Amino acid sequence: MSNIILPTSVADELEEALEQERSLSVLYAEVSSGTYEKVYSHFIDDMDSLMRVLIEGYEIKKTPQDYLREYYDEVRGQGDYGGITREAIKETLKILGIDIKGINS
Repeated sequence: MSNIILPTSVADELEEALEQERSLSVLYAEVSSGTYEKVYSHFIDDMDSLMRVLIEGYEIKKTPQDYLREYYDEVRGQGDYGGITREAIKETLKILGIDIKGINS
């Protein structure tokens, strides 16, 4: 069975909750009561999936920024093509006023 894919914001809040080092049953109860709003909103119609995530783990859904950062890193070391491509990505982000950690911020 494959892991459930969570949006970054939900995964971040869930990680924050898991760092509190309490039992999974307590964490499940806290999420069920709405203590962790993003996690609760994501699982409100499927609390069984929440339990599955707590036991089996999850994957984080990649954003378009994640894919661009991966490509940006991938072309590093590809000679002139890689250098030109990386500069074009940076210039495009600058023109659009977008900051992506690992590329231009």
